Amino acid sequence: MTRIRILLAFLLAVLSAGSLSAQKKGEFSIKVQLTDSVSREPVSFATIYVSKDGSTENAYYSMTDGDGKGVVTGIPAGKYVFVADLMGYYRFTRNVELKQSVTDLGEMLMNKDVTMLDEVVVSAVGNQVVVKKDTVEYTAALFKTTDNDMLEDLLKKLPGVEVDSDGGITYQGETINKIMIDGKEFFLDDPSLASKNIPAKIINKIKVVDKKSDQAEFTGIDDGEEEKVIDLSVKPGLLESWFGNVAAGGGHDLQTEEHAARFQASGMVGRFTEDNQVSIILNSNNTNNRGFGDMGMGGGMRGRGFGGNRGGIMTTWMGGVNANMNIGGDRDRELGANYLYNGMVRDVEERSSRTTFLNDSISQHTANNETSRFFSDGHRGGAVFDYKFNDRTSLLFRPSFNYSRSVYDESSEYSTENSRTGKVNDGISKASSDGVSWRTNGRLLYRQRIGQKAGRTISLNVDYSISNSDYTGINYSETNTYADGLPSGTERVNQNYEQREDSYSASADLTYTEPLGKNFFLLGSYRFNWSNSQTEKDTRDILEDGTVSDELDSVYSSRMENTFLRHRMQLSFMKQEKKYNLQLGVNAQPSTTITRDDFNPGRNVNYTVWNFAPSARFDYNFDKNEFMRINYNGSTSQPSVNQLMPVPDNSDPLYVSVGNMSLKPEFSNRFRMHYNYTDMESFSTYSVMGGFNFTKDDIINASWYNSTGTQYTVPVNSDRPTLGGNVMLMTNSQFGKSGFSLMTFTRGSVTSSLSYTGDNPEAETFEEIQDYLIGGRTTSMSLSENLTLVYRNDYIETRLGASASYRKAWYEIASQARADTWDNSVFAEVNATLPWGMEFRTDARYNYYIGYEAGFGEPELTWNAEISQLFLKDKMTLRFKVYDILNQAKNNYRTTTDNYVEDTYNNTLGQYFMISLVYRFGNFDKMMGGRRGPGGPPRPPRR
Repeated sequence: MTRIRILLAFLLAVLSAGSLSAQKKGEFSIKVQLTDSVSREPVSFATIYVSKDGSTENAYYSMTDGDGKGVVTGIPAGKYVFVADLMGYYRFTRNVELKQSVTDLGEMLMNKDVTMLDEVVVSAVGNQVVVKKDTVEYTAALFKTTDNDMLEDLLKKLPGVEVDSDGGITYQGETINKIMIDGKEFFLDDPSLASKNIPAKIINKIKVVDKKSDQAEFTGIDDGEEEKVIDLSVKPGLLESWFGNVAAGGGHDLQTEEHAARFQASGMVGRFTEDNQVSIILNSNNTNNRGFGDMGMGGGMRGRGFGGNRGGIMTTWMGGVNANMNIGGDRDRELGANYLYNGMVRDVEERSSRTTFLNDSISQHTANNETSRFFSDGHRGGAVFDYKFNDRTSLLFRPSFNYSRSVYDESSEYSTENSRTGKVNDGISKASSDGVSWRTNGRLLYRQRIGQKAGRTISLNVDYSISNSDYTGINYSETNTYADGLPSGTERVNQNYEQREDSYSASADLTYTEPLGKNFFLLGSYRFNWSNSQTEKDTRDILEDGTVSDELDSVYSSRMENTFLRHRMQLSFMKQEKKYNLQLGVNAQPSTTITRDDFNPGRNVNYTVWNFAPSARFDYNFDKNEFMRINYNGSTSQPSVNQLMPVPDNSDPLYVSVGNMSLKPEFSNRFRMHYNYTDMESFSTYSVMGGFNFTKDDIINASWYNSTGTQYTVPVNSDRPTLGGNVMLMTNSQFGKSGFSLMTFTRGSVTSSLSYTGDNPEAETFEEIQDYLIGGRTTSMSLSENLTLVYRNDYIETRLGASASYRKAWYEIASQARADTWDNSVFAEVNATLPWGMEFRTDARYNYYIGYEAGFGEPELTWNAEISQLFLKDKMTLRFKVYDILNQAKNNYRTTTDNYVEDTYNNTLGQYFMISLVYRFGNFDKMMGGRRGPGGPPRPPRR
């Protein structure tokens, strides 16, 4: 009772504070246009602020945009001093008195500080980052890029942004789900397409936005359903006309035995207006630059090497078109559409060393050498149609489709030793598969405002998905077994299989919002999900004469159907104020699983699980540059088809996985916190994020080994919760206007989960091992630190940094095992603009590792260098680049799981050179070179 009283008192205090804040006096704003007094060009990215005495104490800040326009908002009435400031110009000040809602100061002329420009050129030092509540805005011109750089090269320089090798983007640890251009989606849900194909030089601003849900944008009521997106704006000079660039290059390996030729070709053509956008992209190369995201290929392929980022050497090709338009020039009818064709061939050579902990005193070591080739190509497309009938009614429709085909071949050699009995097995295996898959899905959202009362709305959201995969494959293996280190026999597998999966799903979500007065709202929703999957797998032995048997192998064949039904009833109360949003709710989520096995009806299951969870969210904006967010939610996740299918997957003779039809859905409880502060005087940013997860009925693995060294794995529900926590600290500190800045990332995470290990070498099914399973917790911890010191001016940008990552795991089952590793690196980068339109860039990274198996984790020093030259009136760039000059690049990593650690090495693209040409046309070339500022020093006069 005491706790309830304290909670009620807290809520009353918060709500009372909100009522008081709603009674504040009106707030005012100032508009201005800053112009260079000599050139009459807009003065972009200048800091503007107002304060009582002209100082930065208690000031209201903003920044001018690319057109020199700026607005300072949220100012109480009164007398102030307006200040405009940008390095290289004299400070502009004016006394103003705010008496009306908007005070327009008109055009203000800024005078250059010639003395300062002569002494030191630092116009590239400016306000790189501006924080505006739910938006973080970067000025592209203040981050040095070359004429050849793509968007991902620019994103890698932004504080808080990380880009992986496949173009996946995260901001402060959160995944970026889509990239937009001037508020319109670019290729819908594939950020890598934009990051790897849009030239960096066309970008004006980059905004990282907490985009509200379509429902929240319509109702104006924040439902907490946000996603991180990047919204790009192109430079004003590129609007209203066609522009683009094409690039082609050729090169050669320098050290490999094959001495393979290297090539790359790409192009982008675009036209962006206020109402319409059209862009065409092309890309092909064999330099491991994929240029697009996964297409969901390989739905039925269960081989060990299929999919994933496994290193190797890739050849890729793609082409696509994206368009956004206002139909009939009407902004109430918006249509976006895209189409993409792409393909890939990946060749991988891999060796691995795995140590599995069987119990407190016995472990097993497996060595594997493998080669594989994976081919895939496919088509995908999508559209979005948003029709606003009027200001009260709207309809949104998002259909998409995906078709792909893939071929996979693999061969390997392996051996296993037991720490107690010696050699257990050795052998060879081959696997191949060939198939197609397709999927179509869509979303229809209808939104309606009811009556005249603001905030009273009803919406219906319907989703659907239909997919199919159809694959054929061959599994072959020959395994020699040993007993007490002596040969005991040979096991052969030679099978042909056909697998087909049809999946259907549909859901409907009905939501109603009701204003309760004084900025209180009530939200009620009901959601129903239905999904059905039908899987057929026919496995037959290949006979000695090479023909396929007519009889099915009953152990490796199945006919299974799974139906999953879920209801979610939610009721939430919300309070929305200028300073804060508060949401408290509760939801119930009953779910029913029905699984049928036609080959073994005794396995059929039908059960219902109820889960209840509160939900809470609290957003507080201390100021425009400081906020805190806290939220909690719970959700149900169903098992995958592969986890349910009770048929052994023997594509890898050493690791056989079997599904479990009795799996229950898992229920996850997630708590998240985010605090962010930007110092508007120094434009330094500080961010803290943290979270905690608590998962009930978590789906984990039970594993055991038979007498021949084969590991069997079955997914089961944990009878103890899985716990996890993480924290991240990020700072970006700028040292005045010296040109120096320091970026730091500190991360830490801990996960504790249960795993089961069996001790019955005769068992080959879950029923046979169930009574022999031993449960034990695996706790893993990781800590990492990244430091980057940056110096930039108009002529040069340098980066010097270091990183360290520590991982450790504790195993209850094997207390003697301690998997400790360190991954460390030191790196440097120099990017210099030279006279006569020449640019030079070089970067080097030294990686060294501690704690890996012998033969893995060798240190490496990777050094790249390039030089480029503008010519043809800056329309063309010639570039020469050498990759991995010292020929030391490697690709190795460690995997730590509940009962084993594994070190893996993959082949990678080594030392090669590339000569390339980039040609720009339209207004693009006018945005390049020959300019003072972040683009480089003045070009000498042509003779």
